[in-house]
Amino acid sequence: MDLWASGAGKSAISRSVAERKDMKDMLCGFFAFSRNSSTRNTVDPLVPTLAYQLATYVHETKRLISDTIEDDPQIFSKSLEFQIQKLIVEPFENYLQKSNNDKARCMIIDGLDECQDPKVQRNIIHSIVENMSRSRIALRFIIFSRPELEIRATFKRTNISDYCTVLELDDRFKPDRDIELFLRDKFDEIKKTHDIFISWPEEWQIMKLIGKSSGQFIYPATVIKYIDNHRCDPVQQLERILDIDDSQTGNPYAEI
Repeated sequence: MDLWASGAGKSAISRSVAERKDMKDMLCGFFAFSRNSSTRNTVDPLVPTLAYQLATYVHETKRLISDTIEDDPQIFSKSLEFQIQKLIVEPFENYLQKSNNDKARCMIIDGLDECQDPKVQRNIIHSIVENMSRSRIALRFIIFSRPELEIRATFKRTNISDYCTVLELDDRFKPDRDIELFLRDKFDEIKKTHDIFISWPEEWQIMKLIGKSSGQFIYPATVIKYIDNHRCDPVQQLERILDIDDSQTGNPYAEI
């Protein structure tokens, strides 16, 4: 089964999910498309990247992946469905059978809409679902994307929708609680790495950040990146955020 998450703030969420401590033993692959990068706006590096990461995270799959590539040097010129089958599904399936381990693993694909060709976007979804429907292994794909028409239509097809769960980050999605959990978790990490021993941040500061987020994860993700600067005092950085004037220098939104 695959999870498709669409809407604003999806990339911030995908990276937060990948970085969570409780994902350490679950994540076995992450790929982010980017329309502004010639190396990441096509499908070509998708399977090579995921296969390499699978071999890194699940060492028992490395030999079979390497042997498959050695036996078929042209495999990356073959269909995407075939590549996923031979370099991801079968090695993982083989690992599960030999280890008698049924613990679920997941791979994250971010920014599917930033892959240049809509036909390729559809093919990626189709190829993953076809493989997952045949194997039924404990491997999940989490796909983050803007809800482009072609992508939405593909996920609604009967042969696709039966194997997917869709989470739309639209007005019906109430993210404030998730944003609060994200902020508290990140502030705890910052306190540890910066040796902050006072009670910080104050409750009103967290609530104000949640309000400023307006339901968009990109805001708290950018704020945390701005605050977590080893050359600056996080307490002062937070105060600057809450008193921000967009005309000031050092604007934390510069990266957005």
